[in-house]
Amino acid sequence: MPISGSAKQLKLTPWPTLTGIRSGGLYIDFLLVFLAYAGIAFWLVRKRLRPEERSVLLAASAFPFLQIGVLAFVSDWPLWGWYFYTVRFAILAGLMLLVAIPGSAWVSRQAIWLKAGAYVIALALLLRSHYKAVPSMEMIHDLALQLQAFEQSHPGVYAMGGGAGMAGYILKAPLVQTEGLMMDPGYLLHVRHQDNLVTTLRAYGVRYYVVSEASDPSGGFSQQRDGKCFLADEPYETGHAAPHIRARFCGPPVADIVTGPVVNHIYDLNQQ
Repeated sequence: MPISGSAKQLKLTPWPTLTGIRSGGLYIDFLLVFLAYAGIAFWLVRKRLRPEERSVLLAASAFPFLQIGVLAFVSDWPLWGWYFYTVRFAILAGLMLLVAIPGSAWVSRQAIWLKAGAYVIALALLLRSHYKAVPSMEMIHDLALQLQAFEQSHPGVYAMGGGAGMAGYILKAPLVQTEGLMMDPGYLLHVRHQDNLVTTLRAYGVRYYVVSEASDPSGGFSQQRDGKCFLADEPYETGHAAPHIRARFCGPPVADIVTGPVVNHIYDLNQQ
């Protein structure tokens, strides 16, 4: 496994979780629609397909469901868009099934409700596959640029969790990725053992830790406050079955960077 994959499979329990499925959003809706469509289409063409054709089309249609099912067992991380590459195979199988449906099946009066359902679901499937919400990267880019300017007067090794890719690309010093995705097996051991976050970062020579907090409590960030102390939790988007490293930051941050509805705190570990 690459480090990024290993970091996402540090699961503490053997039973499946719903974190990934709940985060799938439009993709999960699409797969539910596709499941109904594929069932109807297979019923309409079941006598026209050879056994080997049925095997290939069934495998392609089932691929995304099998993939998400496996991830529910081995990971408690949310799923992002690039996880759903398997949907492309299912779409191709669906198109093949649509082509295989004989013309007589559509114009005859037999099973009219089944064919009407197939029409409606195929239309919904087409609309769903072309409608997708593309997440904006402007806030991540804005934060990275402001961190680059801050680094000029505050040199040192930085640590950051979500959104660290852009900052790690433009900062001068190497960046410690607190989710573990771009780290090493030793860092993953700290996560597995749920060590203290500050102690772990100091072992990697980190001076500045960057963490995000939603200005609106409903923003979805799991970090909380205990009086004047900020409770940092990395990785913060995962479920309870994934291990976390935590620390309390009770001193004020050395700087705050506001990007949209998010306040990004910069803590100096020498002051903790």
